Amino acid sequence: MALVAAFRVAVMEPLMDDEPDRWRNFALFFPLFHLPQFVFGVALGRVHLLGPRPSPALAGWMFAAGLVGLMVLFGDLEELPARIRSNAVLVILFGMLIFGAAQSGHAAYRALSLEPLVFLGTISYSMYALHQPIEFYWEW
Repeated sequence: MALVAAFRVAVMEPLMDDEPDRWRNFALFFPLFHLPQFVFGVALGRVHLLGPRPSPALAGWMFAAGLVGLMVLFGDLEELPARIRSNAVLVILFGMLIFGAAQSGHAAYRALSLEPLVFLGTISYSMYALHQPIEFYWEW
């Protein structure tokens, strides 16, 4: 993960400065640049399903630390150096947020387990998949 982040900062950002239109989509959407986050998510999912569970207090603190860290980063995202706002940092904070929220027994888990929020989570991918065709037909 650190190698991909270092490549993006050292190689891709100077290219984006020179020709931003040409390299921006490549830097943002090339699949191999996102492979480390995918592997991290798979590993985190396996730990959640098969690994030891943290205590509810630790899970609550993980959720809170991830939430606060993301709020700080996204509050001043444009002003932060690229190495701090890279995916290598964001994946850790999002991992703490998601893994902490997925553990039962603390307030964040109970709040996210409310029936309307579970329903929204269930339909979220279908909404994601349909929003572009709906927007296309709406504009047409």
